[in-house]
Amino acid sequence: KMMCLKVKIQREQYNRRIWLKVKIKKIQHSH
Repeated sequence: KMMCLKVKIQREQYNRRIWLKVKIKKIQHSH
């Protein structure tokens, strides 16, 4: 159960990182 939770947390952090990169790219393009 702990491993499953750990994987879930890592996946959320990974998705958030990608989302931030996309957001930054969009902001840069808008300038």
